[in-house]
Amino acid sequence: MEMHEESDEQLVALFRSGNNDAFNILLMRYADSIKLSIRKIISDMEEINDVFQDLSIHLSIKLKNNYQENGKFLGWLHCVVDNYMCSYCRKKKIKIVNVDIETVKEREAEYTLNPIDREQKYADLRKSVKELPYEQRILVEMKIWKKMTLEAIALKLNMKKSTVDKRLQAAYRKIEKSMIAKGYDDAFV
Repeated sequence: MEMHEESDEQLVALFRSGNNDAFNILLMRYADSIKLSIRKIISDMEEINDVFQDLSIHLSIKLKNNYQENGKFLGWLHCVVDNYMCSYCRKKKIKIVNVDIETVKEREAEYTLNPIDREQKYADLRKSVKELPYEQRILVEMKIWKKMTLEAIALKLNMKKSTVDKRLQAAYRKIEKSMIAKGYDDAFV
C-alpha cells in the first residue's frame, strides 16, 4: 500500500515515528481546507502563503508533541487551525466578523472529549490553576469561575484594566504549559 492510501491516523503514526513524508501527505490532503480557513480572514495571496507556511510548522510541532490519538484527526486539525487563526488575528489586531457559529460548533463536536476524559481534564485544569502563584490564581478564579469582567476585577483589586489583562495572559500561559506537561494539547475543556 502506498502512503497516499494510508488513513489519517496511519499517517500520523508514521510521522510521529519519524517519517516526515507522512506529514507532507497529510498537509497536501488538507491544504485546500486550511487555505480556505486562512482566506476567510486574509485576502492577500502572498500573506495567505506566508501564514500557511507558518501554520504548517505549527501543525507539525503540535502533531509531533501534543496530538492525542483518538481517531478524530480532522476535528483536531480544524481546532488547531482555528485557534492559530484566532491568535494570528489577536496579534495583528484583526477583528473577526461573520463567524459561522454552526461551523465552529460542528468542528468542536468533531474533537470533543468523552465525559470521563472531560472530567479528568477539568480536574487537571483545576490543579493547574491551584499551582499558580496566589495573585495569578485569584485573577483566574475571578475571571473564569466567577465570570467577572476585566473592568470589575480591576475595580475590585484597585488595578488598571491593562495590568489585570497582562497578568491574566501570563497566568494563562502558565496554565497552558502545565496542561501540556500533563499530556493535553491545550487547556480548553
